[in-house]
Amino acid sequence: MVPDPTQYLTIFAARTRRLDVGSMITVLPWHNPFRLAEQISVLQHVLGPDRKYFLGVGRGLARRNFDAMGVDMLADGIWGTPEQCVERIIEHHEEVNPSEIIVLLGTGTMTGPQMEKAMRLYGEKVLPRVAHLRTEKEAVVAC
Repeated sequence: MVPDPTQYLTIFAARTRRLDVGSMITVLPWHNPFRLAEQISVLQHVLGPDRKYFLGVGRGLARRNFDAMGVDMLADGIWGTPEQCVERIIEHHEEVNPSEIIVLLGTGTMTGPQMEKAMRLYGEKVLPRVAHLRTEKEAVVAC
């Protein structure tokens, strides 16, 4: 695990001329949004106009990693009730108007029974309430 993948990838971008780079996950709660935007801008500048940066983002899962980064895992609505999840998905859809929606259910360090309960709750309470956001070209996927 790399706590700052953007900085790490900038090093690789400077050392090669042919590779595109990307982060599997940049855990957004660990980063100041303005600083992250600046780092991405620098990375893209180093890559130049002919190479791409693929940004993967996530909310993070393991409490010990949040503790190590000094971030309160439960702050800022990172986790929430099914109603809060639906509200955030709809709000995001209205702001961004994406061509595709991919919904991932993170299970983190849950036990098998906890994971099963969370997946069932998500499938019963969240997905049916956001299915109307789909068009023929969009996909709503739960993993």
